[in-house]
Amino acid sequence: MGFFNFKKEKSNFAQRADKFWSEFAAVIDEIKSDLDAKEYETAMQKVDEKLKICLAESFFMVGTQGNKLDLVLTPEGLRHRLFWLNFIKQKMPKELESKMICTLGKQRADIAAPGIKMYDTCVNSQETDVYIGEVQNTIDIKLYNKELANLLCQD
Repeated sequence: MGFFNFKKEKSNFAQRADKFWSEFAAVIDEIKSDLDAKEYETAMQKVDEKLKICLAESFFMVGTQGNKLDLVLTPEGLRHRLFWLNFIKQKMPKELESKMICTLGKQRADIAAPGIKMYDTCVNSQETDVYIGEVQNTIDIKLYNKELANLLCQD
């Protein structure tokens, strides 16, 4: 499926982008509440449903920055998609700026402490223990990270 697949739609991309923002504005508070309640899948489904108004395939991340919703639209390696995503971002109504942030692409990771951060969990190399053992001409490598161990316990 292509990035845009709206052969039956009689609206153009600009109209679909406007429709996306008007419908997305109606659920911003719900999405933020879902994120605050750690209902991440529900929040992602709501965003995805609204993005499909103007995009056949939506690639995004959603979270919070301070008290604002943060919607990150990502091109997933296809640079030409940035043009369309930037158009959507520019169509964001000014009144939504007090409630949310819309950014394009993923932010660069901090090189000083490479790691992964998602919601309340942060895993980085400095907090990971590596255990290496040699058994009969083979090497046994084990990694331990307290944050990942906590996630395993929750699961």
